[in-house]
Parts: sequence; structure tokens; C-alpha cells
Amino acid sequence: QWPRRPGWSGPDQNAGQEPDLFRVSTCQEILIVRTPSVVMPGFRPGIHEFAYQKLVDAKAKPWHDDRVWGGLPSDSQPLCLVPKVETSTESRHSVAALPPSIEMIRKLIAFDTTSRNSNLALIDFVRDYLDAHGVATTLIPDETGKKANLYGTIGADDRPGIALSGHTDVVPVDGQDWSSDPWSVIEREGRLYGRGACDMKGFLGCVLAAVPQFSKTKLATPLHLRFSFDEEVGCLGVRKALSVIKDLPIKPKGCIIGEPTSMQVAIAHKGKKSMRAHVHGKECHSSLAPKGVNAVEYAAEAIGYLRRMGRRFAAEGPFDPDYDVPHTTVHTGTIQGGTALNIVPKDCTF
Repeated sequence: QWPRRPGWSGPDQNAGQEPDLFRVSTCQEILIVRTPSVVMPGFRPGIHEFAYQKLVDAKAKPWHDDRVWGGLPSDSQPLCLVPKVETSTESRHSVAALPPSIEMIRKLIAFDTTSRNSNLALIDFVRDYLDAHGVATTLIPDETGKKANLYGTIGADDRPGIALSGHTDVVPVDGQDWSSDPWSVIEREGRLYGRGACDMKGFLGCVLAAVPQFSKTKLATPLHLRFSFDEEVGCLGVRKALSVIKDLPIKPKGCIIGEPTSMQVAIAHKGKKSMRAHVHGKECHSSLAPKGVNAVEYAAEAIGYLRRMGRRFAAEGPFDPDYDVPHTTVHTGTIQGGTALNIVPKDCTF
């Protein structure tokens, strides 16, 4: 919500005043700009969003100076597109068109790409869409041929660019109490509801909706689109993609991964190491327990050791305050063992 100030009609008038509304006939689109250091009333400190005008006239340069909100830092960079604004100079009322990203998100969510399913129908749709906008793509399939990564470049192919990366698969809806069809997007109170709306077909939809603008723009730095499969079950697809991309003559020099972070920049996340332990014991009747070796009990001792290890990390570190949990964690997630109450168990896994 921009503060209203009568009389503002463009970047060359009323310098230093907050814009009233975009009522200039040459306003083509608004770009989102992020800057880390400016605080405005009604916004919390941190990374804020600003808008600036990009004029249709090729001779007019987008304004980017101290006439907007008291100044944007020189390192502010346009990040993404938002809808074109329909304007009227007579009525002074501006009406935002429905974002094309919403329709694209609807189409993507309609594909049931739960990780157990193939994602090829969605990938074929995206490939045809990009082809229609002159974007050549490569498919990197899995071993079964039922799933595929997609990789393509917008702009010059003789220099490294920035990858926009996201996964096409979603988690299951089984056993969940949805009040609406999870594969059909509905809008309530300004929010979109559907499986993957946040994680992460919302991001993919926004990227694809901006492709027409990207493909018409002479990009100084190319954009690489990288859509993967099976992220939700172990980041399996992107491993296959990276094994191919690493051997390309031109590789991305950076990557923006559109996971949901409430529009805050996240520069890292923790890795994990998963292990399975199998404890082998000696089976016998429980009345003769001392003659057996109880695999469950020895597994419990090992799990207790892991628990003490986790407590030591929590108390002694090492620490990194940028993480929500600033230390390494140790966790036992599952355990199975034994066959009957009156049998000393010979096996236990955790």
C-alpha cells in the first residue's frame, strides 16, 4: 500500500515525494527491488520491497535514485516481476490485472506429482511452454524413464548465469483432512490453497509466468531454469541433474532456490547424515534370558549414547547463531526389533 500524495505522476515530477499511484500511460510494469537498509512506516526492519517504473520508451531509463522513499542503495537489484498495472489518467484509479503467475500455479498444481508418481506430464507441459517462447531445454531422466529433470537457458549461452531452481514433486495428501480439492487451487483471503502452492509450485509458477518478459529482454546475465524431481524423498533428481550440468562447457555461477522462506533470503541450511544400525543378538526363550543376547537392549544402550552426544553438542557446540537451532542435533527416528513377548530378540534396527 503506497501512501497517497496528490499530484504525483511520474519520476520526473514532485521529486522526493512518495508516489500517489501509477497513472502514467507509459508505465509498462513494476519490478520488485530488495534493499537491506531502508526502514519505512508500516514495514519491519530488514529486507523490504520497493517498486520502480520501467518505461516503455527505450530512451527513458528506469529511475533509481533518491526521489523514491528517500533513496535506494546503489546495490539494489530488480528481483522479480509483478503484474502490469492498468491505469487511467482521467479517473486516477489504478486496477491491477490478475497476475499471470496465479493461472500458471493453477496449471502446475493440477498435476499430481506426488513423489511416488511420474512427473513427466508436468515436465512435458513446461517444455512445450518454454519452447513456445523460444527457450531450448534438455531433459535429464532417471533410470526408469518415468521421471525427468528439466534444464534450459534464457539469454546468451556463452557465459555463466544464475540458475532458478525448484522441484516439481510434492508430498502426499493421504490421510489429511483437506477442506478443498488439493489438486485444484482455490483463493481465500488473499492466499492460494493447493498441494504445492508454497513448496514449491508457487515459485515455479512465478518463474514461468515471467518467461515471456525474460525472453524479450536482452539479459546481461543469462538465466538457467532447473526443475528437478524427487526432492521430497531425498533430493534424488537434482543429483542426477548436477552430474550432467557439471560437465557442460558453461555452468551456472550461482543459484536461487525458491523454497518457501517467507520472502527472507536464506543463504544456507543444515546438511544431514543418515545411518542405519543393525544389532545382532542371540535368540532364546525369555525364561532363559541370561543365555541369550537381547538385541533390543543393546540397541537401547547405543541410542542412549547418541542421546548423550546430542546433549553434549547442545551444551558445548560448536555454535552458529544464524540457524534457528544453533548447534548440531542427533536424532533417532525409528526402531524395530523382536518377534514376540516371550522371545529374547535376536535383531534390532534403528
